[in-house]
Amino acid sequence: MRNVLLFALLAGAAATDWKRHKIYNRWTFPGLLAGVAAAGVLDGADGIRCALCSAIFALVLLFPVYLIGGIGAGDVKLFAAAASFLELRETFLCIFVSFLIGAGFSLLLIVAKKGKQRQIRFALPILISILFVSGGKL
Repeated sequence: MRNVLLFALLAGAAATDWKRHKIYNRWTFPGLLAGVAAAGVLDGADGIRCALCSAIFALVLLFPVYLIGGIGAGDVKLFAAAASFLELRETFLCIFVSFLIGAGFSLLLIVAKKGKQRQIRFALPILISILFVSGGKL
């Protein structure tokens, strides 16, 4: 059930990010609450601590990237929500993989748009990285 919630969160956010160029708080905040609640149901207080630790880790790691304009605030919040479903190690690996995927998307955009500046929609690399790191178990 936890994986279904995580996939629904990421798929919904990726769809709105792609279509409207925005990740809405109606995806991120309920997603964070669902991740923490699922962790609590499955693993008790330790699960809640782990979920919150992973979410805070994602926020701390990604907030400076937001401050320099590398990603949007919605991307940071989405990753924190997704991280609440993951272990700390998985969160770090997903951040790393999503930036690699995002770099690949950026190169494709540069070639396709012949150097015109264009932002990538980062929710899709987040979704792909979590699918990759989870081994497709979502």
